[in-house]
Amino acid sequence: MDFNKTEDLLTKHGFPLIQSARGCNLKSLTKDIERKNLKPPFFLKGYGREILHKTELGLVQQVQTMEELEKKLNLMRKNKKVETFIAQEKKEGIELMVGALNDSIFGRSVLFGLGGISVELYHDVSIGIAPLNQEIVKKMVFETKAGAFFNGFRGIKLEYSKIEELLLKTENAFDFLNFKTLDFNPVIFGKDGPAIVDFRVV
Repeated sequence: MDFNKTEDLLTKHGFPLIQSARGCNLKSLTKDIERKNLKPPFFLKGYGREILHKTELGLVQQVQTMEELEKKLNLMRKNKKVETFIAQEKKEGIELMVGALNDSIFGRSVLFGLGGISVELYHDVSIGIAPLNQEIVKKMVFETKAGAFFNGFRGIKLEYSKIEELLLKTENAFDFLNFKTLDFNPVIFGKDGPAIVDFRVV
């Protein structure tokens, strides 16, 4: 599904997306950055339906100034698979992963675990079969390593009710998105709660 349409639908249905601006070229991206009052430093990312691993292709770059934005965007434009450019605020917190699976065998399922590269490193993901409820969600969260942060770990204690809300909301995505897999990775969970940084719909 088209990135822009997916982002609009997720926003409409109340998903906590990270503050971002988007555009198909420098002019439209800069205009949206100004409209949303997004200040550097921020991340610049190149998105496309055929692009799976942006970082490995050099399509995730930190931008310190608006002059640097133009240079890095022009470099990304050399990849013809890039369809949309996104500028995203930098956010501190714990990286989590939330996903959903529409499978012919398991049916509708929601996934949770540590995010970022930890997904591939630890393979520590829990699965809840829909329909979810509070009991299922709690079991999902605390059977993963990520659950430690909701009990309190090394001075970090995340607000459990907010991840419960996001997991229950993710189940609702089956009602307005047509997909086999849906990935929110990473979801940065900071002091203000979770913020979805990247999403992918297949």
